[in-house]
Amino acid sequence: MKKERIMKIVIFAVVLLIPIIYSFFYLKSYWDPYGNLTDMKIAIVNLDKGKDEENEGREFVQSVKDSNVFNLCEVDEETANKGLKDGNYYAAITIPSDFTECLNSASTTDKQIAQITYSPNQATNYLATQIVNSAVKTMETSLEEKISGKVVENLADKLEEVPDSLEATSDGAKEILGGSKSLNSGLQELNEGTSTLNNSYTEFDNGIKSASEGSNTLNAGINQVNSGVSSLDSGATSLDSAISQIKTGADELSSQSTSGITTLASSINTINTGAQNLDSGIQEYINGVHGMLKQLESSGALKSGTADIVINQLNSSETKLTTGSNTLSQGTQKLASESGKSLKLLSDGIGNLKYYLSQINDGSGKLKAGISTLVTGTQSLKAGSSNLTSGLATLSNSSSQVKTALNTLQEGTQTAYNGSTELVKGVQTFNDKIDKGITETKEQLKSLDGIKEFTENPVEFKTEAYGEVNSYGIAFTPLFLSIGLWVGALMCYVVLYYDQKNRFKIFGSDNKNKLLQNILYILIGAIEGIITGALLKIGLGYEVQNVGLYYLASSLIGITFMSIIQCLIRNFGDIGKFLALIILVLQLAASGGTFPIETISKGFQPLSAYLPMTYAIKLLREILVPTASNWKGSYILILLCITIVTLIITYVVDIIRNKKELKENIS
Repeated sequence: MKKERIMKIVIFAVVLLIPIIYSFFYLKSYWDPYGNLTDMKIAIVNLDKGKDEENEGREFVQSVKDSNVFNLCEVDEETANKGLKDGNYYAAITIPSDFTECLNSASTTDKQIAQITYSPNQATNYLATQIVNSAVKTMETSLEEKISGKVVENLADKLEEVPDSLEATSDGAKEILGGSKSLNSGLQELNEGTSTLNNSYTEFDNGIKSASEGSNTLNAGINQVNSGVSSLDSGATSLDSAISQIKTGADELSSQSTSGITTLASSINTINTGAQNLDSGIQEYINGVHGMLKQLESSGALKSGTADIVINQLNSSETKLTTGSNTLSQGTQKLASESGKSLKLLSDGIGNLKYYLSQINDGSGKLKAGISTLVTGTQSLKAGSSNLTSGLATLSNSSSQVKTALNTLQEGTQTAYNGSTELVKGVQTFNDKIDKGITETKEQLKSLDGIKEFTENPVEFKTEAYGEVNSYGIAFTPLFLSIGLWVGALMCYVVLYYDQKNRFKIFGSDNKNKLLQNILYILIGAIEGIITGALLKIGLGYEVQNVGLYYLASSLIGITFMSIIQCLIRNFGDIGKFLALIILVLQLAASGGTFPIETISKGFQPLSAYLPMTYAIKLLREILVPTASNWKGSYILILLCITIVTLIITYVVDIIRNKKELKENIS
């Protein structure tokens, strides 16, 4: 009897502990799965050959080992493949032979992608591969950050060289500016020089034109002089012939008496007049030639001193001509004065006449010789004047062309000077822009300080959890606590209510006091909730801010689930058991205890709002994971309503069933 009693207590205790047995061991096994990844073996194969004494593959392997995330086994390729086949490794990571070369290509134009081969062994455990996938993704992100840091570091180094290049460009621009300023200064002097030359050459060109015109005038005058000299030469010849005739006449006069003397007297007068005219003409001719040469020299048609040269050439002829003319004039004057004397003296004078005629004849010879020399000089002068006229004409034409060229040259130098001025302004602006750019670039490049470290971790995620969960298991506690209480309620009715030996009397199906029985089962549900909540809290060590609310919610959930199981089994029997299991399965799928409601199948999502475990999980979640929201009252109210409704249904059904049995017994 005592043994049977102990057995009843043990069975009853086990029934009460079913929720904690179910929920505790599930939660304990899954409490912190990510904290035990160091026991998972991952094979890693480093085939990287490295480059220039650098091996990025080796550094990557070491960094993964240092992270202590997995049990990393560095093996060769054959061992890794065999380990995957035998199930010794959950995954294998293979680093290619060109890993270092590919990473270093980031700073070159020929960029290559490094391809690390990741081989998860899904045949061992699919969930394990998902965990490994997440960790490998973290490795990939870390590696990308490192590569980004190297690329940015290299870029920063290149950018820091830009100011030096710009400074070299600035120095070159300054040299160009100095050269352009010197060019501008030289072009300014050239422009001023060509302007002065052009202005001076205008006067020179005008002088050339005046000289050409004067040369033409001189040539015309020389032609006239030459014509006069020819006439003079002809007159001298005639004079010489006349003197010969006079001499002949004097001879005849000497022999022919009075008639000859008369003829002689007439001839003498004629000679005297001609001699005076000749002397006067010679003086006028000489004065005219001298004046004309001086005028040409003063006008610039002849170079200074040219007239003196010509006059000197004429001096010898002029002297001889003047001497002869004076001698002739003196002789004729004497002849004329003597001829007026009485005829009686004529006879005496015939001797003198012959003598003077001899002198005249000598003077006429000298005159003729001088005139010959004058003819030669005037012909030379005419030839020189013609050459001078021709040369001055050519010079005048050439001078016009030179003047046109000087105008073009002046315009060109003015344009070049203007262009050079603009060039100086442009180069000055260019140099100023470069200097400004260098200053701004240096200022902006200051922002590159620490860029490598920044790009390796450009964004820092500061975790300020909304409803912080400090362990993986705490997130599953609401689900497994609820499942445990549901299974516990179901096992209470399976073990206690359907006890064929009727060891638990009041809890058995044959008990007639259903109201008290219902109350006791509800009490068991509350006790299961409190015991399960307490043992989970103590055994797993999680903290609860509001302990009273935690135990209240646990007991309420136990009561609600017991009332539902009670309603199903008491009213539907074995079908109720089946319905309880179906509802349990639906709640596992659609209550949101594992995956978010939004991620489950669309067909299950509408069921979530009608499942009691949905509100039990939400209530426990708000108690265990503090948030700013406060829906606890609503969830408690919903669970209370479910409890009240199911209890009323169970109570009403019991009343109806009792009345029916009472009628059957009476009849």
